[in-house]
Formats: sequence, structure tokens, C-alpha cells
Amino acid sequence: MKRVALLIAAFLLVSACGTKSEKKTSDNPYTSSAMPPGWKAASEPKFIFNDSATYEGARKRQYLVSEKDLPPLSTLLPARIGRYKKIYEKNERSGPEVMLVYAAWAEYMTPEGEAIILYITDTGQTPEYQKNVAKWARTNVEIKNERGYEKSITFDGYPGFEKYYPSLSSEIGVVVADRYIVNAACHHCELDVLREAIRAIPLKRLETFQ
Repeated sequence: MKRVALLIAAFLLVSACGTKSEKKTSDNPYTSSAMPPGWKAASEPKFIFNDSATYEGARKRQYLVSEKDLPPLSTLLPARIGRYKKIYEKNERSGPEVMLVYAAWAEYMTPEGEAIILYITDTGQTPEYQKNVAKWARTNVEIKNERGYEKSITFDGYPGFEKYYPSLSSEIGVVVADRYIVNAACHHCELDVLREAIRAIPLKRLETFQ
């Protein structure tokens, strides 16, 4: 299973528009209306978010910030989420040229082999990107088709999004302090599992990482 994930934005999709009263149908659940400017929609939903390979020019990475100056995101990743045990963890910095995105993520698995990925992304190292994410978080989006839906939500007081495609992949994400994106994704799992994963991150503490 490919470990890294969908949209550097696990909202990694900052976009576009639509209101909750507008229902859109499409063969492609990841439409341009749910993605940031300049991004291309995938032909199918994919269990990959925050994948630096999706950036145009990602081969020209330029790390502009020292590791010691970055927030300790990995300290917030829990060892377990219910029946899911952490089996892999990684910190990464990525982005084309002057853009820098810093993230910590982990993969969790049950004894039966069911897996989820939990991601924390810091957009604060690139002010323009952070501004776009904050704007996107306040944009209402609702998309429905025969496979499932995605929509804007408020999650425990935080703006966020929810994607549910039962036969494909599902994802929940929230924006914290207009800077951090916390999202969880899985194949063929129920949203309650992802809600538990998001709540396993101490979001109030994450707000203090400024």
C-alpha cells in the first residue's frame, strides 16, 4: 500500500467553491472544485494524501528551514488508536523550490490487517499556502455521486472536510489554528474509525505549536 497521501493538503485540496445547497455529480469524486489552484484531479480516488510527488517541480526541493526550528508534530501521533497499532512513522519536508511543507504521519494496523493513515501537516512555513488553506477551510463544499460524497464539516469546533466512498477510500480532515491540517484516511472503513483517529491527536495542544 502506498504510504503517503492525497493532496498536500490533506485538505490538501484548497479550492473552490460550491455551497452546501449545490449538489454536484461526476464520475470523478475528486473534482477540481475540491482542490487547490494549480492542482490536477486524480482519475480515481487514491489512498494517498500529502504526496510530494504530486507537486509540479517537486524534484527541485529546497529545504529552507532547519529541522530544529520545526514544530514537534510527531510527538502528537499516538501509539495506538483503538485496535489499530502504529507500525510506521515518518517526518518529512517537501515542496517545490521556495515552498516548504512539513508533515508527520504514521500508519496504523489491526491484527486483521485493516489500516489507517494519520497525518499532521504544517502549512505555516509558506505564508501564501497557509493563507489559501485558511480560506479553503471556510468554503462550503458538497459533492455527491453514485460512489459516495464529500462535504465541508465542523469537527469538534474545527473547520474540516469529510469524504466517504465505501467501496474505495474515505478521509476526514480538520484545520487547526488556520495552520495545521490533521487528516486520517483508510480503505473500506467506516467514518467512525477516522473520527476516533482525529480525536487521538490533542488538537488543543497543536494550537500552541506556533
